[in-house]
Amino acid sequence: MTVEVVGPFLCAVFAAEPFLGDLVQRSQQILLDPPVPSLDLLWRAVMPAFVDEMVRFVSMKVAGGSTIDPQASVKVEARGLTLEFEGEGDGMVHATFDALKKAFGIDAKLVDYRVVPITKGADAMAEINVVVRMGGEIYAGRSVSTDVVEGSARAFVHALNKAARTVISDTVMDTL
Repeated sequence: MTVEVVGPFLCAVFAAEPFLGDLVQRSQQILLDPPVPSLDLLWRAVMPAFVDEMVRFVSMKVAGGSTIDPQASVKVEARGLTLEFEGEGDGMVHATFDALKKAFGIDAKLVDYRVVPITKGADAMAEINVVVRMGGEIYAGRSVSTDVVEGSARAFVHALNKAARTVISDTVMDTL
């Protein structure tokens, strides 16, 4: 049985994970005789550990300036598979977000973005908060870094992992 999730990267991750296919096949058998009303609770209890930080931010390269369009290249990893994605945008943070949305295969819209300084000076730490909307749902991510672009990428990955978890959970529940 194949469960289509989102994006080519996430599909590859879950195609290589026998747990997901086994869970769906077993749940089909369980549902037949007798029906188990708590199957939804079982999946929701198991699923968070399975997809917590499903995709991990590895690294990034950004370029931008007054004479070139901002570009970003990000590497992400999940279940031992590392891939690189490229993006463009109005600035280096926007280009990085574009690349990460491609990595996740999720059409999430950034609805809030805040950088709050924690310490002072040229090497100041900042807390970066992002809020994304996907469908009718809102997901937040947070990171702390001395590099605003990298911290923004990590916060965005945090939010997209939450969104992906919901999409995967809903997809699996729809097949049960």
